Amino acid sequence: MPIVLKILLIVFIIAGGRWLLHLASRLAVAGISIAGASDKVKENVHRWIRGIIEVIGDAIIFGIVLLLLLDIVGIDVRPFLVGAGVVGIAAGILLNTVLGMIVKEFSPRIFFLFEDQYQVGDYVKINVFHEGTVETIGKRVTKLRGNGGEEIIIANTAIANGTVINFSRGYHGDPNKKA
Repeated sequence: MPIVLKILLIVFIIAGGRWLLHLASRLAVAGISIAGASDKVKENVHRWIRGIIEVIGDAIIFGIVLLLLLDIVGIDVRPFLVGAGVVGIAAGILLNTVLGMIVKEFSPRIFFLFEDQYQVGDYVKINVFHEGTVETIGKRVTKLRGNGGEEIIIANTAIANGTVINFSRGYHGDPNKKA
């Protein structure tokens, strides 16, 4: 393949790749619905997802362009491709356990963002045993102030696997029913 065609291919990959990334990120965000979440939470999640898609896509585009440039210079790229495959497999095996732990630890926090179960100031009952006003929602724990003034600290992972009753929101009676 002549050098001019390779350079045109590089330009096409960069322009077409960026356009496809933009389209893919818009479609991914449009396909995600976060029922009951506030507009601010939805916008943060959408921005986060768009950023992840674009960073991964840019890395792929950069890698392809780099390999094409090496080929133009006359360097054999096959060893790089084999090495990238081996490194990818090794990284996948090594990161499996780490990512599993991260997902287990952070998934309750993500669900709190999506579901908006309660906010600071809401009066809630959590896992049937704990009842009070939400004082703080931290990265690892939620703190309630009980009716007797006691501080109740509950791990967010326990909340994600349990039941939350929020007395500060919800049904307030039938507006058509007369008292």
